[in-house]
Amino acid sequence: MKQNEGKLRLLKNTSFLSVLQVFNYIAPLLVLPYLTRILTVEEFGTVMVAMSTVMIAYVITDYGFSLSATYRISKHRGDKEYINQLIGKIYMSKVGLTVIALIVLFSISLIPNFYEYRHIFWAGFLAIITQAYQPIWLFQGLERLEHFVIYMVVTKVFYVLLVFSLVSDSADGVWVMVSWSMSNTIGFIIAIYMMKKQGFIIRLSPMNEAWIELKESAQFFWSRVAVALYTSASPIIVGSVGLHQAAIYSTAEQGYKAGQSVTGAISQAMYPYMAKEKNWHIFYKVLLSVSIVMALGAGIIAGYSEFFISLVFGDGYKGAADVLVIMMITLVVNYLGVSFGYPAFGALNIVKWANITVIMASFVFCFMVIFLYITESINAINMAWTVLITELFVLLIRIYLIFVKFKFKRLVSIK
Repeated sequence: MKQNEGKLRLLKNTSFLSVLQVFNYIAPLLVLPYLTRILTVEEFGTVMVAMSTVMIAYVITDYGFSLSATYRISKHRGDKEYINQLIGKIYMSKVGLTVIALIVLFSISLIPNFYEYRHIFWAGFLAIITQAYQPIWLFQGLERLEHFVIYMVVTKVFYVLLVFSLVSDSADGVWVMVSWSMSNTIGFIIAIYMMKKQGFIIRLSPMNEAWIELKESAQFFWSRVAVALYTSASPIIVGSVGLHQAAIYSTAEQGYKAGQSVTGAISQAMYPYMAKEKNWHIFYKVLLSVSIVMALGAGIIAGYSEFFISLVFGDGYKGAADVLVIMMITLVVNYLGVSFGYPAFGALNIVKWANITVIMASFVFCFMVIFLYITESINAINMAWTVLITELFVLLIRIYLIFVKFKFKRLVSIK
């Protein structure tokens, strides 16, 4: 009976997250084609770099709590006092993290290639603060993802409406970031209301307890920083040598992100489920079926990449077609790597290895970027190849660890 309840819970959570990811896909599908036709290429490229910077800031403020806190809450979901104490520790620790994130945003805006557009970056300050205090990890750990989905969908809808209302000129990039900040503020208010409605409270802990929490979650933080290096940081790296290349890379990246939003819903639901239920039969069936569908979809998009780029973003971005092909391959590799990451390692109670693998991958990525910099070869297509090689490294090292180092065999058979 408990196993059936677990399966139903997994199906319910996957469904809710799928709805969210549809909105995550629709929002850029509506906004980005509009922006590429309204803004100049350089203005659009700057907006994409600024958005990536805000995402990196979120990695800092999240500090891996979306992984560590999700896991711990899933293990103690019946203990409200434990969860309230955890909320207090996390929220207190985020005070210093938010300050650091704001400093990072400000520093990146001063890079020579971005300095002229620094006001676009600064418009993201409020987004960083409000994103930091959205308790995504709470709803994920409790597997009450309907609450998470509601406030995230509202956030996306407001963002789209604000962009269409405020952006009307080729130099209106700053209003894109203002829209993102305002919509996230609305999302934050709704999320806090839902958290309190569920009976949880914000009671800030003493600083020494927050410091202990930071130390305990450090491995998750460094793993998230490592992932951010070869995901969110890529547009910034490309943009630092040319805003036009940043625009090309970012348009192609949208296809990759759209696919990730779909697979991400499944992985987000599988992580707490596998941590609690350890149902390898379901894990393997989901892995196989999603991989097949993902490979077919990515193959179609890659085969008609120039058509899709021109259709969505306009003829001025046809140069992104070759980059899109590489990213479609990366998408499939990424899904496999993520599946063999936190869901699999969490079920084996060795989550630290999921963190270690991405940290190792970040060194591979940095080495390749340094090589590109020395050879003056940083551009959109070379960065796409770099990300693919990095993701492939993550997948292979995780498969090695699971099947060779830990000799785990149950994953290869469906009972």
